[in-house]
Amino acid sequence: MYYLRSESRRGPLVWELLERAFGGSVRIHVPGIVQLELLVGPYRSGSREDLADVIALTEERPGVRTAPISKNVLIGAARVRAMTNLKIPDALVVASASAGRCEGIVGNDSRFAVLNELRTLKFGADEFQLPRYVHLDDYAT
Repeated sequence: MYYLRSESRRGPLVWELLERAFGGSVRIHVPGIVQLELLVGPYRSGSREDLADVIALTEERPGVRTAPISKNVLIGAARVRAMTNLKIPDALVVASASAGRCEGIVGNDSRFAVLNELRTLKFGADEFQLPRYVHLDDYAT
């Protein structure tokens, strides 16, 4: 939401990351649960403009892809939650990033730092590298 609202000291960092994605130098994987969270505010406020902004960002911008919540992600999220005690929405973010073979998760929740202590996540017969966690507050000025 920092990008959409241009809020806080984290906003410029998020804007820079999005600009890189729009330009093709990085790929942003938006877990379905994150899209859901982004949509709540516009639906609650009734703002069609904010709703259009969220849809445009999560479904229409180059370099940004929203991933559906698959059965594998659900199973992976249960395993992440069991391993880390992260809340269910956070575990879904981690499992989605792992299933999407993302290198990192960028955010502002220090509870995700537990990812940097773990190495892999197993989905059935497949084993995936867990993404590193990049805490925005470590870089925001």
